[in-house]
Amino acid sequence: MNSNENRPGDPADWINIDESSTDTRQVVHGVDFSGAFEAGAKIRIASGILEDGLRIERCRSVAETIGTLQRGPALEYLREFLASERRAVVGLDFSFGVPHRVTDAEDWRAFVREFDFESINDMTDTYVRRTRERTDGERTYLKRATDEEAGASSPYGFVVAAQTYYGIRNVLRPLACDDRVSVLPMDDPEEDRPWLCESYPAATLRERDLPDERYKNDGTYPNARDRRERIVAGLREAGVAFADEGIMTTALADSGGDALDSIVAAFAVSRALREERPTAPRRASDERTLLEGRIYV
Repeated sequence: MNSNENRPGDPADWINIDESSTDTRQVVHGVDFSGAFEAGAKIRIASGILEDGLRIERCRSVAETIGTLQRGPALEYLREFLASERRAVVGLDFSFGVPHRVTDAEDWRAFVREFDFESINDMTDTYVRRTRERTDGERTYLKRATDEEAGASSPYGFVVAAQTYYGIRNVLRPLACDDRVSVLPMDDPEEDRPWLCESYPAATLRERDLPDERYKNDGTYPNARDRRERIVAGLREAGVAFADEGIMTTALADSGGDALDSIVAAFAVSRALREERPTAPRRASDERTLLEGRIYV
């Protein structure tokens, strides 16, 4: 796949960016990630600009951009897209690390370099075995400190194992090893690199007192669309605007919730950016966080 083909235009083509020397980032992206076989249909990227609030300019699936559903090309596209967004802050909805008790790495950079599992099962089997060994058989799964705080699943639990595996192996690992991005808060935020932040839309919705469950799958939950409407209304109240009402219409119509989750991920990092959390130097975080990662709620 040619990474220069089918790429969205540079953000400067659709927003006015302040190119002053001060690194006051205005472009944000939210990525609803997937490790599914047809990940191209599931991975959504919501792109916006920080003005008085957050204005969402675009929300597209990767498949709409590259014309294929297949996971391999979709992850390659996402990786190159992230690397190209050097003035952006990006929220990605997958675990950036694992609990400190199941990794032998000294720091996050060493962890990601050594993340060379051959399959999802290889990863989960390794971490489950270590968990049992290191808890005297009392536990099967452990959580990171940030998972406990945000109410997230274990990164290697069956619910999110595929996302963790493909997110770290196919996206973070090559980008970090080639020094093309700053992965926060494990890295210092470098001026000439994209800043990648871990997001978890459900935790952001809970924090805003908005529906964080049963807003997906209209066939199973008849009130799911009503819940999505409540979420959109709540985001508007929090300062989110839509450049095109078609974006909101798509988010409401998407029963799978992928479009809405990408918008929530963008909102989460926009709020974190306004509160200057991503710009904090690496030394401001404790050692466990610098190894395990942090969810920006």
